[in-house]
This record gives sequence, C-alpha cells and structure tokens, in this order.
Amino acid sequence: MKKILMVTSIMLCLLCTTAYANSSWHWVSQTRPYDVLPIAIIVTLLVEIIGTIRFAGTNKIKSILVVLIGNLVSFLTPYLLALNSWYGFENTLNHTPFYNIGIFYFIMTLMVEFPIVYFGLHNNCTTRKRLMSVIVLTNIITTAFTCLLERVLCHGMW
Repeated sequence: MKKILMVTSIMLCLLCTTAYANSSWHWVSQTRPYDVLPIAIIVTLLVEIIGTIRFAGTNKIKSILVVLIGNLVSFLTPYLLALNSWYGFENTLNHTPFYNIGIFYFIMTLMVEFPIVYFGLHNNCTTRKRLMSVIVLTNIITTAFTCLLERVLCHGMW
C-alpha cells in the first residue's frame, strides 16, 4: 500500500499540468535563467568537487573530472530536451518558464548526475554510503542555490 501511495504521489507531482488559455509567458526582467547559468555552474562545481573530496575522501583529480562530466550532462539535459521541443529552442528559452529550477529539476539532476558521479567515484571513496549522501546533499545545496538565484534575478509572467 505504501508503494502505491508513493508512486501515485510522485505521478501526481510529475504529471500534473496547468493550462493557461490565450496567454503566453514572457520574461519581465532583462535577466533570463540561462544568463545566471555561468554563476550556477561555477558554484555547483565548487560545492560538489569540494564535497566529494573533503567528505567522501575521493581522489582530487578523479573527483574533478567525474563531477565535471556529471554536471555537464546534468546542465545540458534541459537544453537538449528543448532542442526536441515542438515549440522550438529559441521560443522555449524566451517564452516559457523553461529553465526554472525546482523539485522536478532536482529529481532530473539526481537521475542524470547521480549515477555518473557515484559509479565514477564509488571505488575511490571512504565509504559508499557516505559518497551517496555527499552526492545527494551537495545536489540539494546547489539546486537550492540555483533556484534562489533564478527567483531573485529572473522575473516573468503569463
């Protein structure tokens, strides 16, 4: 019963959509979410690299390379999805609340980045459970930071 409730809750969160009739999204601020991406990338890489080295005891060079690869794939995934959008890449970036970071982005990040970082570093850490915890916690911190950064600097409306 618990599994059914959990799956149903996740599906309700992931599959619910909102329809706005005869309206379109536009950014009110000059700053768009992809404009703050360089800051988010730098902070994310620093937090995750330092976290894996300091708290999971991984090799410095290997941590840097694996975290770079994991984050590259993680940050590019939404843009790759936008390329295949029926709405078009340019319209998706400028006329939809596309790259707003939130819980769904965090889930997507864990699905994409977690396996890359974990399997890249699991043989090179103090304990595997600690590595898993570090990956999840650093992703929570960096996703929350990026979310806050976007909410403060980027404003849009329907």
